[in-house]
Formats: sequence, C-alpha cells, structure tokens
Amino acid sequence: MDWIVAVSVAVIALSVLVVAVALVAVAARIRSAARQLERLAETVQMQVVPISHDVMVISQEVKRVVETIGEQVEKAGEGVTALRETAFRVRELERELERKMEGPLVEVAALVSAVAKGFQVFRKVWRRG
Repeated sequence: MDWIVAVSVAVIALSVLVVAVALVAVAARIRSAARQLERLAETVQMQVVPISHDVMVISQEVKRVVETIGEQVEKAGEGVTALRETAFRVRELERELERKMEGPLVEVAALVSAVAKGFQVFRKVWRRG
C-alpha cells in the first residue's frame, strides 16, 4: 500500500508540475499581450494628438468660413436692399419727370400742331391767291 501512496503522490506532484508549467506559459502570453497593448496605446496616443490638433484647426477654419459666408450673405442682403431702394427712387423720379414734363410737352405738341395747322392754312391761302 505504500507504493500506492507513493504513486499517488508522484501523480499529484506531476499534475501540479504540469499545471505550474501551463500557468507560466499563460503568464508569459499575458505579459506579451500586455506589451503589445502598451505599444498600441503609445502608437494611438502619438497619432491622436496630431489628429486632434488637425480636427481643431479644421473646425476653426470651418467656423471662419461659416462666419465669412454669413458676412457675405449679410452684404448681399444689404446690396439687394440698396438695389430695391434705388429702383424705387428711379420709379419715383420717372413719375416726377412724367408729371412735370407732361404739361409742357402737351403744350409744345399743341403749339407745334397749331403752327403746322397755321402753316397749312397759310399755304392754302397763298396758293389760291
């Protein structure tokens, strides 16, 4: 029976040794994976800083462009308003000129018509006589 106990102890010792070797292998793999994760984190960190800077610069440029567009739209609106006001003034000037010129033009037309009629009458009389 002593030999059964000795064999059992040897099997247990061998099992513990196999588990210990397996744990050492697993620990080595975990350590390797941890190193790879550290390198990956460093790489990501080195790339994130310039990317975040680029994103900040791009967002500032977009903000500036949007502000410029807003200013241009405002200026265009002011230009359209000024154009409308000018068109209104031109129409008012046209109406004013029409109002002021209509009377004298009618008088000149009547005078020209009267002179022409008088000339025709004078010519008729001159031919008869």
